[in-house]
Amino acid sequence: GNFLLNVAPTKYGVITPIYEERFSQLGTWLAINGESIYATTAWTSQRDNITSGVWYTQKKNNSVVYAIVLNWPKNGLLLLGSPTLVPESTITLLGYTGNLQWNETDNGIKIQFPDRENVKSKWAWALKLTNTTK
Repeated sequence: GNFLLNVAPTKYGVITPIYEERFSQLGTWLAINGESIYATTAWTSQRDNITSGVWYTQKKNNSVVYAIVLNWPKNGLLLLGSPTLVPESTITLLGYTGNLQWNETDNGIKIQFPDRENVKSKWAWALKLTNTTK
């Protein structure tokens, strides 16, 4: 895929401070979550079929799937309907140390997010799901 960021310098060739800030923020986000973007491809589901604002990528020839979550889940609980996990699966949040707790429900996979202040990323969070079967 491509990422188009429409920023043009002024007629004097200067990037205004607000756009400089956005570039810096994008670089900060990629430093934390870049593995969910670089050298990935579209997964079998492009977006989640239960929760809006969740988009999927995968490493090529690998069982690692990334779920990029655009909105912090209410009450710290996220429900995903697209992936299928096995008991050996793990879920981590890029920019946070440790595995996240998850369990399967009749509706999908329920994931407990950590306290937000313990997560490095400020916007759009990437979950790393290992051993997915779908």
